[in-house]
Amino acid sequence: MFGKNTSFTIEGTLTTLVNGVSSASIENSSSRTTTRYLGGEAEGDLNGDGLDDFSFWVAQDAGASGTFYYVVVALQNPSGYTTTNAFLVGDRIAPESMQIRADARELHVNFIGRTRGDPMTAPPSEPKVLLLKVTPNGVLEGLMS
Repeated sequence: MFGKNTSFTIEGTLTTLVNGVSSASIENSSSRTTTRYLGGEAEGDLNGDGLDDFSFWVAQDAGASGTFYYVVVALQNPSGYTTTNAFLVGDRIAPESMQIRADARELHVNFIGRTRGDPMTAPPSEPKVLLLKVTPNGVLEGLMS
């Protein structure tokens, strides 16, 4: 599957997955940053070109207390796929499903988060939806949550 062997940027840093995993040294640390492909793909046309694009979840752990969850979109073009940036959905959330709404060119990202005011140690308990769009320049950005 394409998503398990691809490159994209997370917070401006290029990340390359091989067989669904990337592991990189952290400067001045014995820890490593590990990024994993989680799946949860959705298919549909996000940029209006008539070709099916797809989205997928990745998780990143830099050895600290949190696990950060991101969404990446692979935009299909006549020569293959181009990935967007990884969009941060949250820290220590529970990823659920995604749907591409081709009619609105929106990606609906469903996850379980914490309620406002809950400490980071509290388990996620509140269903949430994040709406994302791909700009004409191929950047994945949020609409609202």
